This record gives sequence, C-alpha cells and structure tokens, in this order.
Amino acid sequence: KKKFKSIKTSGRPDEVIAAETLENYKRCNNSFIQGVFQAQYRSSLSCSRCRTQSNTFDPFQCISVQLPQFHKHSIYVTVLYTSQQPRQVQIGLNLSSSATVSELRDILESDTSIERANMLITEIGDSGFLRTFTDAQPVSIITEIDPIYCIEVAQLKDVQEESTSAYVLLCWINVLVDDNDCQRFGSP
Repeated sequence: KKKFKSIKTSGRPDEVIAAETLENYKRCNNSFIQGVFQAQYRSSLSCSRCRTQSNTFDPFQCISVQLPQFHKHSIYVTVLYTSQQPRQVQIGLNLSSSATVSELRDILESDTSIERANMLITEIGDSGFLRTFTDAQPVSIITEIDPIYCIEVAQLKDVQEESTSAYVLLCWINVLVDDNDCQRFGSP
C-alpha cells in the first residue's frame, strides 16, 4: 500500500494541485506542529522542446525559535590606588546589562582589594569631574567609551559606624584653562 498518492498535474490549476498535495501529505503526517508551522514550496520545471511545465509542491516546516540573549555590558575602569604600585591600572569588565553600580563595586572590590567604603566611582573628562555614581544606578548608563575611574580614597580614622557626624571628602583634578579650552594634566 502506497503512503502517498500520485497526483496528476497536467492542465490543472496550481491551487487545486497544492491543496491535493497538502492533503496527501497531511494524511501521512498529521500533527499540531505541522498544522501550525507547515508551508509549501512550489517548484516549477519546463521542457524546452515540448514547452510542457511540471509544478510540484513540497512541504516544509517554518518554525522560528528565539534563542535567549545574554546581554553583556563592557566597561573600562581606571583604578587609582593611594599607595600601591603601579598607581594607575585600567581594568576591562563585562557585566550583565541589568547590573547596578553596587555590583560593579563588588567586582572591583574583589579584583582590586579596595574596600567598598574606600571606593569612589566617578567619570572624569578633560574639564574635570562629570558624574559620580551611586550604588542604585544601573551600569547601563555607562558606555564603553566613558572615562570611568575607581579612586581609592583614604580611610577615615576614628569614625564609628553609629556616628552621625558629617565629613567632607576632597578629591581634585588639575585642569589648565586657556581661551575656552580645558586640558586636564597629572593624575587625579
């Protein structure tokens, strides 16, 4: 017993041939997936001598499966140490695009041995400080080309955890201003 019936194609409209071919295929291969994702490909062959044309319809599956995308965010951070040599080191990091600056601090703490409490993460341009980042901010606001710095700041002495007294942390940058042009020099 044949699974597929041979279909006569000569002199018949393509729509009728396509419908019969599909029914013939479904009779042997019937499933929900094929019912939803199946299509037909029409191929045509013509004889150059007798001008006879043969059309065939072949089934194929068109299932698009979206692969999960893991978006990584690249950041280059220049680390400035207070007492370590070399004093300035640039580190490239790949973080999840949903990561926060707090997670960036955790990675920097493990890579640089700078404690979180002694870490200032900031963006420094030619004209000086541009932005200083807080733990809750997403790292997606930082681009790959932003000049990001992790500055090791001095540890405060004689300050207790429960203390409510305020303190001022001074960080400065040397900038030469000349006729509307700012040029940073030296290390922050």
